[in-house]
Amino acid sequence: MGDRTSELRDLFESVTGTETVTERQQDTRGTLGSEQDVRAALIEAIEDMREALEFETGCATAQLATIVEGYYAGRSDAEIAAEHEDLSEAAVTTARYDLHLQRSTDPDERSQAVRAERRRVADRYRQAFESILEDRDIADRLTSSLEETGLDESLADQEVDVDM
Repeated sequence: MGDRTSELRDLFESVTGTETVTERQQDTRGTLGSEQDVRAALIEAIEDMREALEFETGCATAQLATIVEGYYAGRSDAEIAAEHEDLSEAAVTTARYDLHLQRSTDPDERSQAVRAERRRVADRYRQAFESILEDRDIADRLTSSLEETGLDESLADQEVDVDM
């Protein structure tokens, strides 16, 4: 250590009353979770919604999470029902209304009722679904290329003549 460094260290020790110059560093956890974390967060949001609001549907919470995921993936009620033999299209539609998820093709009277309910709860549940699923989309985009090295094209043209 140089003289100036020693002086600064002595000054630091006298001011702080400690000999520890550095603090322990910890890895901070990011907000992008695994697929299971996303599913758990979605289920938790649905459970909160079920506690606060009345639901017409008899669907289980896991089924409701599947409906939310299908809705935000752009699938129709019929497509979601077709993917899950334990759900009918009518059940998916009713559950979607309960979850405050609307389509432009929904009947006006039902759509107005859902809109009114969304306003009453400040649209917080639908926003929670979007936030949870948006995090998953971001994670997918950011991690999809982690294993790509960019060397595939270069290596494809390589001629390797190795005798074994």
